[in-house]
Amino acid sequence: MKRSYLVVASLFLALWFCTACQDSGKMQREKAFAELYPSVKLNQSLKLDIPVLLQDNKPLEFFIGDSVELDLINLSDNVIRFPVGFGLEIYAYNDQTNQWDSIENEGEYKSNAQYILLNSKNTLPFFTGMGLHPILPMQDEPIVIRVVVIGEVLRDGEPSGEQTGAYVDVTIMP
Repeated sequence: MKRSYLVVASLFLALWFCTACQDSGKMQREKAFAELYPSVKLNQSLKLDIPVLLQDNKPLEFFIGDSVELDLINLSDNVIRFPVGFGLEIYAYNDQTNQWDSIENEGEYKSNAQYILLNSKNTLPFFTGMGLHPILPMQDEPIVIRVVVIGEVLRDGEPSGEQTGAYVDVTIMP
């Protein structure tokens, strides 16, 4: 009886230790990301989302070499202004260096306008689709990329100087 108790206690401690290590790694990853955008409010006024297939209600899957399509949704009462290309950045976390590595985007963004305006949540359209084409090496394992967009809040039609943004992690399959 005592022996089985020790085995169960040992397994519990091992499981707890493994979970703590994973949580520590995630915390380190998120801390490194927050350092990239210290003055930007992320995922509060905006939401960047993977579209869902209507027929089976599952998110789109993306593969290395594919373009990635995302939805950008304004959750705020303000219009948000973006540079052409949405101020888009792509990263992948490097476990060896504990830093986010920038990933090149082959997507091209053209517009006659100087800015892209995303209406407030009370005015249609308050969302838009956007695409990107990350340059990723061919490999056998999925790659998780983090896509980030940054815009500026407009108040009464005027720039406020307040930056807002959104990010989403996207798994790219081999």
